[in-house]
Amino acid sequence: MIDIDASLRDARSLADAWTTGNALEVSSRLERIASAKLDWDTGAGENWIRVVRHDHVLALISTVLPLAFVEASLTPSKLQLEAMVVVEVPNMDSELLCATSETLQYAFGDSTRLDSISEDRFSVQDLWYATV
Repeated sequence: MIDIDASLRDARSLADAWTTGNALEVSSRLERIASAKLDWDTGAGENWIRVVRHDHVLALISTVLPLAFVEASLTPSKLQLEAMVVVEVPNMDSELLCATSETLQYAFGDSTRLDSISEDRFSVQDLWYATV
């Protein structure tokens, strides 16, 4: 299990300095490195930018928090993603994350969609759905 409580608290504490432009800059860098495409519906008000290659999500970058979930295959430690919190995961679909409901609400606000997440075990995809 990957406990993301500390990562979420750290990202929330840095949120005031984070902009959509920062998120787009990081996403564009990952897009180039991974020979991927960006998936982000700004018109729908989405809070995450997805980096996708061949219908496979390689990374999710928040537009609200300086937070990214990056697949281990991209070797996140070598990507030089400064001024943000990076959580390395094997993939976006495995239920390997855990966080308390209090921390989830602190990081993402009081959304009823967060109730769909089991704090003991959820995937990045689950978190994306609850906070998109």
